[in-house]
Amino acid sequence: RLFAGVPPKFIKKAATFCTVKEYPAGTAIINEGEKGDFMFIIMDGEADVLKGPKKIKLATLGKGVFLGEGALVSKAPRNATIIAKSAVKIAVFDQKGFDRLSVLHPCIPVTMMNVHNERCEDTVKKLNVAKSKEFMLMAGVGLILFLKNSHSILPPNLHGVADQIAALIPDQ
Repeated sequence: RLFAGVPPKFIKKAATFCTVKEYPAGTAIINEGEKGDFMFIIMDGEADVLKGPKKIKLATLGKGVFLGEGALVSKAPRNATIIAKSAVKIAVFDQKGFDRLSVLHPCIPVTMMNVHNERCEDTVKKLNVAKSKEFMLMAGVGLILFLKNSHSILPPNLHGVADQIAALIPDQ
């Protein structure tokens, strides 16, 4: 997608700005929080995008997808971990190669910006859903504990209802 609208002669030139690396399945290509000194395009295979200490899976990406551009542009630490889901072959652009790529053809930086914005919006949505699920789980645990220990809190006329609901919940 990075080269959508880019004539083939420019794509061939872009190939001279990178090096090719291979990673076996399960290998970290990028680690969240580290300094970003390269971006890459997946040439073959798939990689998972993981976020946060709980490694929430945001996406599985494959051939033709570019990653890591955000850290090169912003100079901020990596905002996600990328793990090779299968054996992966990537085209790696260091800062110099990225800079040359960015000015090679006008479609390239526009595509980078659009994709980066889409990813940011998608990440926010997925993290909010994950936080909502976590909140609901914690609220559910709180409700179970409340129901199991409600006799001292609830008025006597509600003890029967609380007991009936609590009886439906396993002790484990």
